[in-house]
Amino acid sequence: MKLKNIYTVRLINVEAVSAFSKEKAGKPTWLCVLQKDVQWSAYAVLPDLTEVDRFDLDIIFDDDFRSTNSLNAGDVFDIDFSIADKRIGIQKVEVIGIRKDRPLNHLENR
Repeated sequence: MKLKNIYTVRLINVEAVSAFSKEKAGKPTWLCVLQKDVQWSAYAVLPDLTEVDRFDLDIIFDDDFRSTNSLNAGDVFDIDFSIADKRIGIQKVEVIGIRKDRPLNHLENR
C-alpha cells in the first residue's frame, strides 16, 4: 500500500469561506497550493466549511513538493479554492499536522 504525506490544514479566515456551497461538502475536489514561483495541484474532500475550519490536503506530486519545500506544522501558505468555488478564491491556511497515510485520491491507491 502506497503511503504519502497528508497535510491537515486550518483556514485562517473562516468568514471568507461562508459562501461555500453545502452541496459541495464531502465531495472530492482539486485545489492549488500557491508558492512564489510554482503551483502544486492538491486533492481534498472539503467538509462543510461553515461548520469546520480544517481539512486534509493531499498534494499530488508530494515527493517533488517535499524535495523543494520544507513544510512543517505551524507554517502558513496560500491555497486557491477557485476550482471548488470561485467565490472563495485564494485563502491562507495553516498546517496543523502532517501524517503518513493512504492518498486521498482513490486512483493513487492502486
